[in-house]
Amino acid sequence: MDRTKYLDSLRGIAAVIVAFDRVFLNDLNLAFRSYWTEPASKNRVWLQLPPFRIVFAAHAMVTLFFVISGYVISINLLRVRQCQQQDFINQVASSATRRVFRLFLPVLVIASLSQILFWANLYTFTSVEIKQFIAENKIRPWSAPGDHLAYLFRYMTDIINPFGALQPKDANHGLNEQFWTMPAEFRGSCLVYFLVVVMSPWRAQTRLIVLGGLAVYFLWSGMWDVATFIAGLWLAELKINEEAENGYTYSHHYPDLEDDSDVSTTSSLSSILSSWSGAFSSDSKMTRQLLTPVSITNLILFALGIHLMCLPSGSTEVNDGHLTTGYRTLLLLQPSTWKNWDVVHYSWKSVGSVLVIYAINSSPRWLFRRPLETSRTLRYLGRISFPMYLIQQIVYSLWRESVKNWIWKDLTGYEYPGGQLAGREPFARFVMWMGTTMILGPVLVYLSEEAGREVERWLM
Repeated sequence: MDRTKYLDSLRGIAAVIVAFDRVFLNDLNLAFRSYWTEPASKNRVWLQLPPFRIVFAAHAMVTLFFVISGYVISINLLRVRQCQQQDFINQVASSATRRVFRLFLPVLVIASLSQILFWANLYTFTSVEIKQFIAENKIRPWSAPGDHLAYLFRYMTDIINPFGALQPKDANHGLNEQFWTMPAEFRGSCLVYFLVVVMSPWRAQTRLIVLGGLAVYFLWSGMWDVATFIAGLWLAELKINEEAENGYTYSHHYPDLEDDSDVSTTSSLSSILSSWSGAFSSDSKMTRQLLTPVSITNLILFALGIHLMCLPSGSTEVNDGHLTTGYRTLLLLQPSTWKNWDVVHYSWKSVGSVLVIYAINSSPRWLFRRPLETSRTLRYLGRISFPMYLIQQIVYSLWRESVKNWIWKDLTGYEYPGGQLAGREPFARFVMWMGTTMILGPVLVYLSEEAGREVERWLM
């Protein structure tokens, strides 16, 4: 089994968290606030505490995706370099070219489809996202098609510009808010390819030192997205060095992580539990391995990483710009160059993401990697993670508001009021959100599967 297969499962987990959180975004703020946010009567819910809050840490999943991307797009190229193959530069050029098409062809199709659906008046206009889009861009359904085409052209030029939006708030969100990550993804990918080529003649130790220094420098400068990609490359270099020391040999073909084989959806959490129990029962030394200083250190780093990723994003004015209880000690380490809250919380979450992947990589395989590798459900979710990322906003814009209002009205007899007014009916609100998730979740998974097949067909 490929030694990076567990990252596919991590991507699946992250994709589900993002899709799950986007159902509630801009409506159910409780889940995205700190446990210590005032007033206490409207907070102090156990789901707001780490590590439970990881389920609502959609912004942290962005940093995790970036670290994984830096790792995945570089690891196979580093293996080619390690074999001293003469076509190393050709491999880098081919990978970089395919990366551009893999990133932007699906995005162009989805952005065009979203614009057509909006123009045809198929989106629900009670959602916050659609109201904001109309207010900012002054275009409406059934208006002149030329205005929509002009907007779509401007939007795509923003999306493909790697130097356009350096912060999430500056991005052109359009009808697909999740695409704000595309410029950062493109920017980080280009930098990884550049560094892989430039550092290819260097000694292994020098590469690790320089990459570590670059990651720290960009993080200190507030460019957290660049730092995550470089950190991913640094982790890949560590893995290559480990493989070289252990005498691994490499084949001549290194499939991309995206090119995964079809896996069944029938497995569940039981496969993870059985993997752990089987690991413990098959080797009596594993318990002793868990108690070694290295394993204990990795467990601490993993827990610290999860804790940092659970840092609240600041969904209310009360919390914006503040490190809440449990995170205030970070002020002792926080650089003065982090000028705004977006930089602060994304930077600390980037550190957390790097710690999590480093701990998983450095721990005994049976502790973290084997359960992730052997769970067919998680691997399946990883395989459809990119299509899920592409189409989730379309699914929600088409049906979320209608499903919400239908469930709410059936329970209460009146239209869903939203915000604090909806909090007066806690049972109805809970049933509404659970019902909406249970209805739209399978729809999103099914459409992601179908979209994934189409994406692969286009890119073959």
